[in-house]
Amino acid sequence: FGFQYGWSNATGAQPTQFRDLVVRLRVGLPNATPDTTAPTASLSISGTAPTTTTGFDVQFSEPMKLTNLQPGNYTLTRTTGANSGKTVPIQSVQFVNNQTVHITVASALTAGGYRVDLASNLADLSGNVLVAPKSFTFTVA
Repeated sequence: FGFQYGWSNATGAQPTQFRDLVVRLRVGLPNATPDTTAPTASLSISGTAPTTTTGFDVQFSEPMKLTNLQPGNYTLTRTTGANSGKTVPIQSVQFVNNQTVHITVASALTAGGYRVDLASNLADLSGNVLVAPKSFTFTVA
């Protein structure tokens, strides 16, 4: 933040009153470097989760845009058993903080393998899109 002022009068001498006051406001950091680093993601579940699991967190390496809250940006799919390849409906996506979203499914996951896929358009506050990995697997037992 900076504040600059200037003045003038008809004779060019320093006035005892301001006749023309110029105010310039500078907002931002003068030497700020733009963020060009793409965010990464990780899943709160790794390995085996209990059959009482009804949700999980996706953690990002930096603050993310609010548009990442759309349930369509996340897909949960069964990878084993009779329901292999079927999508598990996502009930809600909520911000825990600007680097973590909590994904909730309608009912507890049944035993088996699962894959979480993240949309390719997830972006940080500077518009940098997510880099791999964008898919994560886990088992419920």
